[in-house]
Amino acid sequence: MRNPAGHGGKKSADMEHSGPPPHLHSKARQALPLPGGAASIASCVFLMSVLAPALAEPVKLAAKADRQQIFIKEHIILTVRVQGMDTPPRPDLSAIPDCDVQFLDTRSENRSVAEFLNGRWSRRSFLGRSYTYRITPNKPGKFRAGPVRLKLPGRTLATPGPPVTVTGVEEQDLVTITVVPSREAVLVGEDFSVSLRIDIRALSGRFANTDPVLPREPPSLNVPFLDGNEIQGLSARDTVDLLRDMLLRPQSAAGFTINNYTIRSSVWDSFFDLGGPNAKRLAKFRLRKSRLTVDGKPRVRYELTVNYTPKKEGNYTFGPVEFKGKPVESVTRSGHASTRSVLAIGPACTVRVVPPPDKDRPESYAGAIGTNLTVTASVDAQTCRVGDPLVLTLSIAGDVSLDNIQAPSLGLIPDLTKHFRIYEDAVQSQVRDGTKTYAYTIRPVTAGTLEIPPIEMAFFDTGTREYRVARTQPIPIRANKAQDAGDIQIVGPATNRPPTRVSMDIDSLRVVAPVSFSSVGVVTEHIGLTRAHLAAIAAGPLVWVLFLAGAYCRVRLRKRAAARPRETALRDASRSLKSAIRQKDNAEALHLVCDALREYVGRRFGVSASGVTPADAAALLASNHVDADLGGRFNEIFERSFNATYSHRTDAARDAAAEAREALAVLKQIESGLRKPPAPHSLVVLLIAGGLFLSSPPPARADDMAEREFMWEQANAATASAQTPGDFAAAARLYRQLAESGVKNATVFHNLGTALLKAEKYDEAVSALLRAERYSGTTWDIERNLLIATAGGGDIQAVSLPWHRLILFWHYGLPCRTRLLVAICSFAALWLCLVLRRCGLKAMVDPAIVLAAVLLVLFGSSTATSLHQEAQADLRPGRLSIE
Repeated sequence: MRNPAGHGGKKSADMEHSGPPPHLHSKARQALPLPGGAASIASCVFLMSVLAPALAEPVKLAAKADRQQIFIKEHIILTVRVQGMDTPPRPDLSAIPDCDVQFLDTRSENRSVAEFLNGRWSRRSFLGRSYTYRITPNKPGKFRAGPVRLKLPGRTLATPGPPVTVTGVEEQDLVTITVVPSREAVLVGEDFSVSLRIDIRALSGRFANTDPVLPREPPSLNVPFLDGNEIQGLSARDTVDLLRDMLLRPQSAAGFTINNYTIRSSVWDSFFDLGGPNAKRLAKFRLRKSRLTVDGKPRVRYELTVNYTPKKEGNYTFGPVEFKGKPVESVTRSGHASTRSVLAIGPACTVRVVPPPDKDRPESYAGAIGTNLTVTASVDAQTCRVGDPLVLTLSIAGDVSLDNIQAPSLGLIPDLTKHFRIYEDAVQSQVRDGTKTYAYTIRPVTAGTLEIPPIEMAFFDTGTREYRVARTQPIPIRANKAQDAGDIQIVGPATNRPPTRVSMDIDSLRVVAPVSFSSVGVVTEHIGLTRAHLAAIAAGPLVWVLFLAGAYCRVRLRKRAAARPRETALRDASRSLKSAIRQKDNAEALHLVCDALREYVGRRFGVSASGVTPADAAALLASNHVDADLGGRFNEIFERSFNATYSHRTDAARDAAAEAREALAVLKQIESGLRKPPAPHSLVVLLIAGGLFLSSPPPARADDMAEREFMWEQANAATASAQTPGDFAAAARLYRQLAESGVKNATVFHNLGTALLKAEKYDEAVSALLRAERYSGTTWDIERNLLIATAGGGDIQAVSLPWHRLILFWHYGLPCRTRLLVAICSFAALWLCLVLRRCGLKAMVDPAIVLAAVLLVLFGSSTATSLHQEAQADLRPGRLSIE
């Protein structure tokens, strides 16, 4: 389409005209002179029909490629976006020359944002759709992925498309490289792999099973996705660990070098890095080898596979891979190899991590993908005044990817916005222990008994390949009028909590902190040692034992290498003596006997055999505690054969075969006296004991969740309707039954202590609140109720918490699980520091050893005290003094 504004200046082809069509003015002038009301109405209708497209949201067209430079036979991923329309026609790419175009998919980019401006809610919507194509240029040179056209009623939008540089590669059939993904399109969380395949023409004849690469001239591979840098949005095994498993041992075998990684000497002789002062040579790696036939020609395939797990949506490119080397092209009959310099390029591949399909997508979908999702809602106070801020927390967990989940838009829930004002611009998110939470600030705008309705959150189930919806439980809220709110009603921990303890007055302290109706009250929290804790505790000593075992093995290997000549001394001497027995020439046989005895003495006792004389042999045998009679016989034989080698009268010597037989018998007797049976190693016993310890964890106990939830709801209902101390005592019994059934957490014990406090059972309330403190650490609510319970209904001004709670702040302020984790980490760090100290890093790790020991003593004793108190509370529930 010709640009009508071309005379006034150049205008981008992918932008829409800012004014109405040129023919509008002439038609409008023809309509205006018509007389009468009918003509005026007709003119207005005509003008509105013509101006409507110009007044609507402008439609924009844009195209973007995933790469700007490729090699021939590679492809690009072209994404064409149409903004301003929900269901536009498919863009036309037929005008792009010299390429192959393949349509991949399309997806909606519609989204809606709710905003609160000037006291009113408003919603902004964005319409759009994207189309994805795979484009493969047919020839090298400058290539432009355009023009891309979009045909609309009455007009056509166009964009020139992004430029791409296509580089050619020399044609050859000796080496072929391909980069192949296991799947070209995956969802977030779906694993895929990328395989690098190098096919080299196989050799013929008797060298058909020989590698077509020379060990002394390994080919070089440049693999971009193995450069050691993390690919943002993908999770994969560490590159160094992957390549270490592929490292050739020995390095003299045939292999490949990758990305100029070099090998250096170390205590294990298996580490490599990118160079440095200790670098010696390029590291060679082995690739999985197989044989196949391609187009009737035998080829040898070398393959490398890397596994990935996507975390975010997007297009991920792997390659191109570059091969440089001199593979063997042919071998002569005499074994002379003929090589050829080759530069081969493996075209890159692209894996698209796409969102779930648009079809049947619920409005509450926020990006969750997986097999199971749970969502729970809670508020920090269920009694408040109109206009008071409340914190509504959504907790999302389950077998889903948490990275792509966005904050659900609560402004789209009519039943919620009818009674509450929502501030979505101040949403706070956090990910911890596999749970993602969103904290919203809401304010009730009407008084009375309100309800936060169930909040829906959809997710795409990768197992059933369809959308599923999870819902929260409704939450009742009591909103009192601001002017009628009394002290007994202001109990919310978030709406009425004093900012600091200094500003608290006595009247506010008399108000008991409220109970919590959160669904976490049915979850059992383990504050003691678990299987994972036992494994972590055993890991430190096990690392130390493994380190000692490694050092011991290295010493044994060195001794083994040094002792190998001693172990083979008798075997080699026996071989020479047997040759002497078979030798017909008596003089030559005596020479063999002398050489055999000399070599035996030299190799068995670690001396140079060339200069050993009979006198030297006698001294060596005596110093190594060889039996005197055996030593004498050995010396006699050695001296006779030794003298015979220097005498021309060999006929006077004894028979050489008899000498050899006697020498062989003497050597066997000497060797049997020198050998000792090996002793068992204590390190092996320690390793076996450690493995048995870790393989027998304590059994886990299964709980009936349905019964727990029923008891929890029953106790909460009894607490909410309680009015007298007797009613609160009945509610406390329900909480105690729940705890005795195995449900132990901070929420249960806090509710139990609060109910006992209102039932005027102050001693038992102190015991329950202290147990809540062990599970969650001290909080403002726990300290306030502890202070009221300690007063026992008397004058609260005369009571205070013990002073040492301020000094031992870590003991009371942190949960027992956290203190246990710190103690275990300190214990493991202590053993690790001992290993590093043994390696020679004494000056560096000594301060760390002191710090780890101090933390272990502080947090270990604190945790042991809490676990002992908790065990005593289980055995003997009753009054506990505040310590």
